[in-house]
Amino acid sequence: NHPAPAYWDDPRLNKPEQPVVGVNWYDAKAYCEYRGKRLPTEAEWEKAARGPHGNLYPWGNEFDPRKANYGKDHDATMPVGSYPEGASYYGAYHMAGNVFEWVSDWYDPDYYKHAPAKNPQGPDKKGVVRSIRGGSWHSPMADVTASARGRGGFALQTHGTGFRCARDVDERTEQ
Repeated sequence: NHPAPAYWDDPRLNKPEQPVVGVNWYDAKAYCEYRGKRLPTEAEWEKAARGPHGNLYPWGNEFDPRKANYGKDHDATMPVGSYPEGASYYGAYHMAGNVFEWVSDWYDPDYYKHAPAKNPQGPDKKGVVRSIRGGSWHSPMADVTASARGRGGFALQTHGTGFRCARDVDERTEQ
């Protein structure tokens, strides 16, 4: 057993209204499965962030520092649902800043040069590094674009890394 990271008990983090931080990839995957869902693929995550027009930021193509928690503007994560003006086209909050988010894909810096154009499922390779997306509350502006990619080992547990769950869309209701 490993001791819990100190920030699990940090009074600034992991409050009921905040995103959970300090979970590794396995924890995030297990929680999503427990809820009958899964981690999104990297392509699904990016589509939710960029919208149908491929925006640079979830809210559009012009950066607006009032629409994301980044760059240590605050000394912790913000409550889920804050920054409503920064929501994506699909209504997803905090796709830029607040916490980096685990996705299901292995990290391959060159994957999208050879990926299928429609619904890529991520590289087949295996390793110890998975993709993270979205930037966090302590990221620089360059990391909070909808296309910025990061990577982390399975055991990575930081005060700036969390996750969101996804589910398959019923094709009868998909537009």
